Order: sequence, then C-alpha cells, then structure tokens
Amino acid sequence: MKEIITLLPNDMKLGRLKRVAAYARVSVDSDPMLHSLDAQITYYRRLIQNNSDWELAGVFADRGISGTKVEKREAFLELIKKCEKGQIDIILCKSISRFARNTVDLLEAIRYLKYLGVEVRFERERISTFSKEGELILTILASFAQEESRSISENVKWGMRKQYASGEAVSWNKHVYGYRYDDELKQYVIIPDEAAVVREIYGMFLEGKSFHQIAADLNKRGFTTTNGCNFDKGTIGRIISNEIYTGDIMWQKKYVESYLTKVKKVNNGEFPKYIYHNCHEAIIKREDFERASEIRKQRKNKYCRHIFGYEYNYELNRYFIISEEAEIIRFIFKMYLEGYNFAEIAVKITELGIRTVRGNNFTRYSIGNIVRNDFYGNSVTVETADVGEACHEAILEDITYARVLIERERRSVLQWKQF
Repeated sequence: MKEIITLLPNDMKLGRLKRVAAYARVSVDSDPMLHSLDAQITYYRRLIQNNSDWELAGVFADRGISGTKVEKREAFLELIKKCEKGQIDIILCKSISRFARNTVDLLEAIRYLKYLGVEVRFERERISTFSKEGELILTILASFAQEESRSISENVKWGMRKQYASGEAVSWNKHVYGYRYDDELKQYVIIPDEAAVVREIYGMFLEGKSFHQIAADLNKRGFTTTNGCNFDKGTIGRIISNEIYTGDIMWQKKYVESYLTKVKKVNNGEFPKYIYHNCHEAIIKREDFERASEIRKQRKNKYCRHIFGYEYNYELNRYFIISEEAEIIRFIFKMYLEGYNFAEIAVKITELGIRTVRGNNFTRYSIGNIVRNDFYGNSVTVETADVGEACHEAILEDITYARVLIERERRSVLQWKQF
C-alpha cells in the first residue's frame, strides 16, 4: 500500500511574524512638509507595532526628494536592499505618488519586489500588489500620478519664466563668491574680502595666467571657496565667465530637459535668456569682463585646434604635423600594438617627461582617446566648429593604421578592460 507523506514548512516559519516596513516621502524640504513626514513616520511605527502579527522592519523616509527619479532616493534604495537580503515581507506606503511618480520606475520596482516575494500595500488606493487586479490598477493610477507631475513641472516653469520676463525673479543662490543675497533689499551685496579675491583672479587672468595657475596661487595662500574647499580650475573658470561680477544677472542660462530625468542642459537658444543690467554693485569693470571673455574664447580656439601631434594653421585652414609630437604618437601606437594597456602606456609616457597639450600628465583616458582617434591614421578632411572643413596628413602609415583597427576590434571582442 502506498504511503503518502505531506511535507510542511517548519513550525518556526509558520509561526514567524510578518516583517513589515513603511516608506514615506516628501518632495519639498520645508517645515510644513517635514512635519507631515514626521507624522507619517510616527503613524507607521505605531500601526506596525500595534499589530500582533507584524514585526517592525523599519520606516524609510526620503526628505525633499522628487519621486520621478529613483536613483536620488537614498532611503528608497536602502529599502530595496533590505528586501534583496530577505529582511522584509510587506511594505506599507501612503499612496502610489509617494512611492513613485514615474510609471516605468513604479512598475519595475513593483515587479522586482514581487519577484523577491515582497508585497506592497498602498493605503489611499487600497491596493495590494499581490492581488490579481493590482498591477493593472497600479498602471492606470501611476499614469495619472506621472501626468500630475508633468503638469506641476510645466506650471512651475511657466511661473518662473513669467518672473524672468517681468523682472521679478528672486535669486535662490544666496551666496555667490564675492556676494551675499540680501532678502530685504532683494539684491546682492558685496562681501569685501571675497570681492578683493575676485579682482585678483581677474587681474591674474588678464596678465596671462591659466585657471590652474590661479587656483594653485590662491590655495597656496590659504584662500577657500564659499564651501570651504580649495579652488580648482573649474571654480576659476566659472568666476571668470560669470556676468554677475559686472552688476548684471542672466536668467535661464540652463534648463531642465525633462521633468522625469531632471537633467540640466546649457541653454543654446532653445529658450529665451533674460539679462538684468545694473541690478547690484559691480566688482569688476565691464571692459575687464569683456577682455577676459575674449581671452577665454581665444584660448578655447587654440586648444580646440591643437590636437596632440598637429598644429592648426588658420590662414591655410589645415593641420600640420609637429614632428616631435608625431614621434610620441607613433610610440604610443607601437606600445598599443605590442599589447600594452592604456594605463601602462600612460605611465611610460609620463616617465619620459612628456606632457599633454595643456601641460598635464597623460592618463589612461587621454591615451585611450588617442588610440581611438582615427584622425592619426586617416588623412580625410574634418569638419571644424567655425571655419568649415580642414584637411591634414596622417601620422600613421596605412599598414600601421590597418593593424590598429584590427587590434581595436580584437580587444573589443575580448572585452579587455583598460586598467
């Protein structure tokens, strides 16, 4: 006679309390909103602790974070990690919009959590992701939440642009190096010590010093930025290019590409720009600012035109080989064909005392850019930014260039990592 044995989960697992966590979020970092967030945290702690079948697995809260981008929500990501470790069975959330306003992110997160065996319950909508109709309803409601987010974003942008056009815009940046914003006067006021440094920066730049040299000089003398950090060439560049030091303010120099990605882009004519003239006391004379702008443009053209191994001739609109640098280029490609990786080549070049166009040490990134640049092995014409097409002579011989193309393909197939 057949014997039938029913295998049951162990008694401990059957009797185990459900590990329940809660997630809360507010998108505006203001006192009323933070008070609301604190109230949510207290509410969920009590709710979970008062249920005899539940065990508190934590309350996770993101403060002042938008719901359209998951990667910026640290508490949310921490919650997901605990789920991946099998430490959570149920997640409670006030509403779908608190969990995510991006439909794609919401559904991906929900499906991933279901795969991990984690249920999500939305209180306002009374939806459980473990119910049959849960995902369909979630898709519909999340679409409404995403559309609401888009509408809010468009309204905010419209309001800001109306302020720009009417001259009523208020600066959010309360401390620009050299200035502090006075809320009562509604304008920038000079900070004398910092203003003196700004004048020094412009003076050194107009004398011919580079951003790097200026930053090194200031750091050596113990000066720091508004955040208490050392100066670097990026900081110096932003000071040199900022019209605020002439007493003007330009609005909408950048714009947000999408309410979903939140990526800021430089406004190159996609939207109007608004300039307010003489709205606060100037630190730099306008003619000095214009001179600095012209020098920056000249230097940019010089460096953009100078490809290592070549010198650009503006009159002839042609690149000419610099023999000493061309030898270095050939040496780099020789090492590459011998099997060296980018980092090893960079170390060797640096040991020989060779520097880049800007006077910096070669790195694996700069070597990689050279090796991947067809300019050295292809003597075709190239399109340039402001004078049309320019032609040049190849540094590499045809047979060497052909070997380089084969080696590139070989390494790509093997998925070599250039370290």
